[in-house]
Amino acid sequence: SCFGCGGQKFWYLRFHETSNVGGNNFATLFDLRFSADGGVTWLPGNMTGNNAPSPLVALADAEFAVPSTSAFTVFDSDTTGTAWAPTDTAHPHWVQIDFGAGNGIWPTHVKYTIYNTGGSDRTPQNFTIRGSNDGFVAQDIVLLTVIGDTTAVHLTTRTKAIP
Repeated sequence: SCFGCGGQKFWYLRFHETSNVGGNNFATLFDLRFSADGGVTWLPGNMTGNNAPSPLVALADAEFAVPSTSAFTVFDSDTTGTAWAPTDTAHPHWVQIDFGAGNGIWPTHVKYTIYNTGGSDRTPQNFTIRGSNDGFVAQDIVLLTVIGDTTAVHLTTRTKAIP
């Protein structure tokens, strides 16, 4: 939790996964959204590429099979065809959205949809939601920590409040 952040707005929001239920190196998500108004409006909308629409930029530490698992696919509102997946390398993995200079939000909620065909091994189990204004891991602030999430049903959407 981010105690004392004082409602600071962040240009960058990051999903930073450290392990998944199956213990392999894939933690795959169909969809990832943030809300700044208690869950009424979900951002970033419908991305069509890692840099589209402007000023949005999606970035990940790794992408398994570009373009079908590119970073933007977790922000494209498609919960049946495209999903972000990192390469099969050791944890941690992350994906982030850059809202653009001056377009930051203070997130109140995060919503994510699990991609889990073929078993539960792709469910993110331990992860954080982080915010920053420079996009660097070393200078981000942990807004939410999730430990032990074992929801493993394909296409399950989870919503969590950010304190």
